[in-house]
Amino acid sequence: MDRPSPDVTGPARRWLLALYATSAVLVAIQKGVLTQSNNFAVFRWAAINLLAGTDLYAAHPGQHLDFYKYSPTFALLFLPFARPPFALALLAWNLLNALLLYYALVRLLPGRPGVIALALVYLELLLSLQYTQSNALVAASMILAFLAFERGRQLGAALWIALGTFIKLFPLAGVTLALFHPRRWRFAVLLAGLAVVLAALPLVVVSPDALAAQYRSWRAIEAADTLNRGYSLMQYLYMWVGADWPNWPVQLAGTVLLLLPLALGRRRWGEYRFRLRFFCSILVYVVLFNHQSETATFVIAFTGIAIWYVSS
Repeated sequence: MDRPSPDVTGPARRWLLALYATSAVLVAIQKGVLTQSNNFAVFRWAAINLLAGTDLYAAHPGQHLDFYKYSPTFALLFLPFARPPFALALLAWNLLNALLLYYALVRLLPGRPGVIALALVYLELLLSLQYTQSNALVAASMILAFLAFERGRQLGAALWIALGTFIKLFPLAGVTLALFHPRRWRFAVLLAGLAVVLAALPLVVVSPDALAAQYRSWRAIEAADTLNRGYSLMQYLYMWVGADWPNWPVQLAGTVLLLLPLALGRRRWGEYRFRLRFFCSILVYVVLFNHQSETATFVIAFTGIAIWYVSS
């Protein structure tokens, strides 16, 4: 009887797990003990300000040096990180980001491909951790949504997309993955229901009028950012050829390019490799064509590139 082949990638995975976890600890010391991360202070104070009924999106120079631009729901969900001491809370936040991305990649890419992808993504993850941002969490939520779709778990897919979207809007692009699977209307209803629940979740701590005011302020600050280019393709076009035009034509062109393979390759919708490559395109698209892309955001795009590389 043939013996099963030993898992030669197991030690490498464990080393990478240790690397991811150790990096989370070291960054927590760097940004929580030696200094105090302004980005993390923004998130913590948002949770406190939500409870106090203060406008989340106003300037708070006595608290931090930037503006909060996430949803009221994210502020509520961040409450467990607002209560503990700064460094301890930052450690928990970093571990959540690093280990959830590790878990998602290992689930998606077992064996050697997963090890290579984890190694390729590591430096971008480290950069995101040093900015104490949520981008690794967003990337992980999108991967887990893709996996849920592939396993026929529409509720799971809807939940990961909804949760990710209330952190950053990027995962909303994942709804296109529903095109590959049956019962699309059921998924749409599930996603809409979860979105309503998550949007209303802050009502457990604030009044309806106060929550409506927070959403108006959020819309106003997001509208003010629509002319920004960040680190998106629009910014590089402006730098290279002086293209000083609105963002939406380039974003529209990018969306058409993203969806073009779906129209031309409909016969291949049943192929896992086609669906996986389209998912990789989504991960790159949400960064490349997003006017709010930052240095730390590129962990999402690099995750897509790494998945594409190891699965080619």
